[in-house]
Amino acid sequence: YADGSTIYAATNGGLSISTDGGTSFTNYTTADGLGSNFVQSVYADGGTIYAATSAGLSISTDGGTSFTNYTTAKGLGDNYVSGVYAVDSNVYAGTDGGLSISTDGGTSFTNYTTANGLGSNYVSGVIVVGGTIYAATTGGLSISTDGGTSFTNYTTADGLGSNFVYGVYAV
Repeated sequence: YADGSTIYAATNGGLSISTDGGTSFTNYTTADGLGSNFVQSVYADGGTIYAATSAGLSISTDGGTSFTNYTTAKGLGDNYVSGVYAVDSNVYAGTDGGLSISTDGGTSFTNYTTANGLGSNYVSGVIVVGGTIYAATTGGLSISTDGGTSFTNYTTADGLGSNFVYGVYAV
């Protein structure tokens, strides 16, 4: 993920951040509060950094100097978080157990699953545009226009090349 000259790189050795356009990086790890050094994805919104790790969703409000890690104890569907996106105080975490949504900056989450229409409980990526949630799952591309209460799932029957959707981006 990049924002201006700041680059965030999710790696299997931590979260690497460059503030000089990629000339140099500082790496942050579990020693800085990350849930795991295996970081699946990253998103930054303003001064807040969201790191999807294999042991929870780690959030930093100080540029990565320290992280607070959130797990199933706060309502995540699973501790294995593959994708993350945020808009204002709404945080969307794709987990191995569904799509977890927080409306309070990540303090607590409500989890949505196949019972809500997701194609699969394994959500690898998520993005929100204009209130519409797009969730990449191993069972198709799931789209919600009501905050996650219900999803319509699209599969190969609708023209997708595969039901395994690893990422999604919408404008």
